[in-house]
Amino acid sequence: IVDTDNFYAYFISGNGYWNLSKFEDGQWITLSDWAAADAIAPVGEVNRLGVLADGDLLTLFVNGEQVGQVTDPTFADGAIALLAG
Repeated sequence: IVDTDNFYAYFISGNGYWNLSKFEDGQWITLSDWAAADAIAPVGEVNRLGVLADGDLLTLFVNGEQVGQVTDPTFADGAIALLAG
């Protein structure tokens, strides 16, 4: 998160899908369409998420398994935040 109008958002769903988007200057931009991942545990079970940011390469993990990679140079630095729902 750079600020409340500029951040990446990594989502998972209880039915086994993940997505990476960014909120840039107040607008949502999809970086990766929703994709299935067997590593995602169903609703009611624990999922452990991980993100490795190496330059402009973002590698996404669920429960220790890599589910995707996205390249995006928009936000070079920032803080981390968590939102669950």
